[in-house]
Amino acid sequence: MTDTSDSDGLSPLARALSSVFDESDEDDVGATPEPTGRAPAGEEEVRESSNPDPATRRADEAAAALRASISSYLTSGEGSARTGAARELRAAYAEAESCGLVKELADALSALARLGGSRPEALELARELATSEVVRELVIRAVETPAASRADRVRLLRQLGEVSVRVLVEEAHRDPAKQIGGLRERRAMVDMLLEIGPDTPHVITEMMEDDRWYVVRNGVQVIGGAVMSDGLQHLTGTVAHEDHRVRRASVVALQQIGGDTAGVLTLARLDDEDPSVRAAAARAVGALGVERGVRQLLGLLETEDDDDVIVAACRALGDYRDPSAVSALEKKATASFFSRSPTEIRIAAYRALAAIGTPKAQQLLIDAADDKDSRVRSAVRSSLRPRA
Repeated sequence: MTDTSDSDGLSPLARALSSVFDESDEDDVGATPEPTGRAPAGEEEVRESSNPDPATRRADEAAAALRASISSYLTSGEGSARTGAARELRAAYAEAESCGLVKELADALSALARLGGSRPEALELARELATSEVVRELVIRAVETPAASRADRVRLLRQLGEVSVRVLVEEAHRDPAKQIGGLRERRAMVDMLLEIGPDTPHVITEMMEDDRWYVVRNGVQVIGGAVMSDGLQHLTGTVAHEDHRVRRASVVALQQIGGDTAGVLTLARLDDEDPSVRAAAARAVGALGVERGVRQLLGLLETEDDDDVIVAACRALGDYRDPSAVSALEKKATASFFSRSPTEIRIAAYRALAAIGTPKAQQLLIDAADDKDSRVRSAVRSSLRPRA
């Protein structure tokens, strides 16, 4: 029988999986020559200082034992051999944990989770061993990886399950002075929550019940971003939250989820006390095509004094393409000696008229093709171009 193993005794699979460890700092295995005679002055002090203290020596031994136990487990057969290898791995892991070898423990979890695709019990073992401190190291690695290359690290966190979500929630909401990185890193953690969070809906429920507005807001973003079908039961409460940022996020999430109930809830926010919520509600009402939305949007145009809300309402009326909105949009679009809306409002109104497309709407666009405002003129002419 031909021996297909390499000189190190490991199979290709074991060697590939063991490569997650950084062994560049292992001790040189070469023989050290015996001293002959008295050492030169100062050499004894150098040699003595190079010997590690007991704590360092223990940590080195624990790291080596952990690597060996991982390799042994990866190459173990079935039955009692695998059970024994798992027992040795647990013991080595516990020793490394007592030595504070977080990076080495994170490497071990990574190796086990990667093997989980072909050996489910390896993934179960990884979940058993995963602690918040070690998973936090994996989160740091994911956050520090460019977004375009982060997929494998996020997949690993998802494999580890609930502990990953809880660490992400904790880190994303930690005191800024103590959290990982800054705003970019926190955004990355929220993005990962969007990907992993729906796998643990009870954790999202806990976020909804948190006293901190930003925790609730991030939970709402997870619900909307993942389009969680059961998220409406949470959003029904958060859409009336005392903090306007939570209400605004809830309106956006309702738009993402869609449906009649979501439409009714967004329609009710058109009279919110905060203009940013009213603007979000107007956009959502138009995007969802909520029944009775046109009438309330027209009423909003009559009373609203916030430019952003008016722009959002005009665009929403364009989404409906309802001819009954032409007269109201004309008032916002056209300029006279006595009245002239801000440019952004006029552009939004003209674009809504172009979407409606009735003869009256088209004539208003033609009349504005030479408007004195260059930005309005450009928008109108673009709207008048024949569409393929």
